[in-house]
Amino acid sequence: MDVRDRQCAVTKGSLKAVYLAVSIPAGAEPGEYRGTVEAGAGSDSASLPVTLTVYPLTLPDTRHVMVTEWFSTGVFKKFHGVDSDQSDRYWQILRAYA
Repeated sequence: MDVRDRQCAVTKGSLKAVYLAVSIPAGAEPGEYRGTVEAGAGSDSASLPVTLTVYPLTLPDTRHVMVTEWFSTGVFKKFHGVDSDQSDRYWQILRAYA
């Protein structure tokens, strides 16, 4: 997909969060991939480097969590029955999610 197909309006002097979805084909070779993300407005443009690490695993096609912002891990701990964020089990589970 050509990223130029995606546009949004940003008022001069303001900020806007941009989320990128990256599709990695099943069976992709594990490793580090590098590229750039470019953004432009009128005659101005900017380019940012991007590094993506592909791990040797395949996720299911169905996604259940689209975006997560970790404001609190209270629900996370309750769901998994973890009492403390100081336990090894807590960090094992959190690593799996991350």
